[in-house]
Amino acid sequence: MKKVSLLVCLGLLWCDLSLADFDRAMAAYRARDYQSAYEQFYAAAVNGNETAQFNLGVMYYRGEGVEKDLSAAFAWIELSTQRGNKENLSGQEVLVIQMSPDELLAGHLLAAELAGEFELYYKMPDYLDQQTMDTELVVLDQ
Repeated sequence: MKKVSLLVCLGLLWCDLSLADFDRAMAAYRARDYQSAYEQFYAAAVNGNETAQFNLGVMYYRGEGVEKDLSAAFAWIELSTQRGNKENLSGQEVLVIQMSPDELLAGHLLAAELAGEFELYYKMPDYLDQQTMDTELVVLDQ
C-alpha cells in the first residue's frame, strides 16, 4: 500500500512540474522571451506534454528563439499528434505541403530519435519501410 501511495504522489508531482513548466513557457512566449519559452516547453515536451510538443513545433516553424527548421517542426508536431493532440492536424497538413521529401523523411527520423531518447510513443509510417530508411540514412549521412 505504501508503494502505491508513493507512486501516486510521485505521479502527481511529475504532473504538477510538467504543468508548471508549461505555464512558465506560455508566460515567456507571450512576453516574447522565446529562449525561456523554448526551454520550458522543451522540459514539458520531453515529459510527454503534447501541447508543449506542438508549441515547440510552431517555434521551429516560425523560427522563434530557434533557427527555422521544417523537419524539427514536423518532428515535434508529429509526436504531439501521435500522443493524441488531433486538434492541430490541419496545421500539420499545411506544414507537410511546404516540405520537400527529404525534409519530411528527416522529420520522421528526428521524431523517432526524440521518442527513443525520451521514451515517448512514436510509430513510423508504414510507407517508410526499413529498406527505405537504411537507404535514406546513408544518403543523409554523406
